[in-house]
Amino acid sequence: SVIGSVEFDQKARDALLKNRPTWPHLTPHDVCQAASMRPESLGLAVGEVDVIAAGPPCQPFSAAAQWAANGRKGMLDSRAGTVHAMLDIIESFLPRVVFIENVIGFAQGRDSALPEIERRLRLINLERQTKYALTCSLIDSVAYGVPQHRRRVLIVVSRDGTTFEFPPPTHGQRQVTAWDAIGDIDPGPLPVLNGRWAGLLPSIPEGENY
Repeated sequence: SVIGSVEFDQKARDALLKNRPTWPHLTPHDVCQAASMRPESLGLAVGEVDVIAAGPPCQPFSAAAQWAANGRKGMLDSRAGTVHAMLDIIESFLPRVVFIENVIGFAQGRDSALPEIERRLRLINLERQTKYALTCSLIDSVAYGVPQHRRRVLIVVSRDGTTFEFPPPTHGQRQVTAWDAIGDIDPGPLPVLNGRWAGLLPSIPEGENY
């Protein structure tokens, strides 16, 4: 059962409300402010929560961020405050498991968040007598039947120090294509392309990227 959801973006909240109407939406919606929450405020005991699922904003760690004038800043980016907030919530609630999903740069490269996460987990273990340890894996969703190449880092943190074993790929030989998934859907009237680079869209090979 879901205890609560913290989501800053209004459109994302609207989507959650439509698709998961039974999920309580906690306030404040900004996780940096919600980090001050305590288990007792939700009627819980410390350590009672089974799983915290976290998806901090990827912009400080994404490859696309390197195109920006100020470049990729990693944990020095102000938006990385959400990572600190996540760790504060972990320290307060002491969940059995934490699940984190993010872009590759979140766990690899000089600007990754992994060193700070590991540092905080060591402090939490020292102060709260836990055994938090993380398992990290790079996953391509197409290997699990999703009709899209989407490479993401998945991190599982276990309070008892257990090493998480990710399930083996299910679609290594036969990948699901977009045509398999939605080829029978009537698209209706096609949208009119607009924007500065719309004219270049036909030059992108089918199934490829720019």
